[in-house]
Amino acid sequence: MPRLLIFLSVFTALSCSAQVVVLEGIYMEKNLYIQNPAADTGFCTQRLLVNGKEIPFADTGYFVIQLDSMKFRKGDKVKVEIFHKPGCKPSVLHTLEHYPKSTFEGVSVGIDTSEVLRWQTKESDNKLPFIIEQFRWNRWIKLAEISPKPGESYEQLVKPFVHSGLNQFRLKQVDNLGIPHYSKALNYTSAKKRVMIDSKRCSGTEYTFSEETMYQVYDQYGALMMEGTGKTIDISQLPKGHYFLNYDNMMGEFIKH
Repeated sequence: MPRLLIFLSVFTALSCSAQVVVLEGIYMEKNLYIQNPAADTGFCTQRLLVNGKEIPFADTGYFVIQLDSMKFRKGDKVKVEIFHKPGCKPSVLHTLEHYPKSTFEGVSVGIDTSEVLRWQTKESDNKLPFIIEQFRWNRWIKLAEISPKPGESYEQLVKPFVHSGLNQFRLKQVDNLGIPHYSKALNYTSAKKRVMIDSKRCSGTEYTFSEETMYQVYDQYGALMMEGTGKTIDISQLPKGHYFLNYDNMMGEFIKH
């Protein structure tokens, strides 16, 4: 059975009679692009169903099935049925990049004295990017994404992301079904001093740290308001209220008056 490269996922043609093409798979936030050949007076496609619901389509040689307008969520199952005239067959254009399975195995992951993260892999297809994550503020957060390249050795400067004390890093790849695959976590203890808030330079509009650090500011409802890397945070544009401040490996809070 042919494999169709769509949705950054994989659809399989389950049946392909003279009258209907059936596609089934997982929605990965991409639309379907259909080549609709000419047939008799008009074009090949006669009827289109998505999860059993009739969907209008353009009677042209090329049309798009706008799945993003159908309230699907990433990971939802989708079934597409394209009914067509005898003697012709619509086809899904392979214009989207194939999103393959994750096959990597970490051989070694480490950080050198220059705080550069280096890793080697095997069985990697060199198509999926590597995502570097760090356990910080009680959760794993994304630090960087490395595009694949020939060979199986990689490196990424993690110096701006290292916080004081114990650090944990891991590699992640997300496969064609949206399933994440991880390396073992790497522990690294930094000799950096703990970042402190400079109380002498605090004001109602600004916070200053003793060293440059990653930071995040959330409101009382958990919405991310600010994030970045720096030594100073300008909070002058924040509305009055209660906020949570993450920095270095610390979690605090403040009230904007």
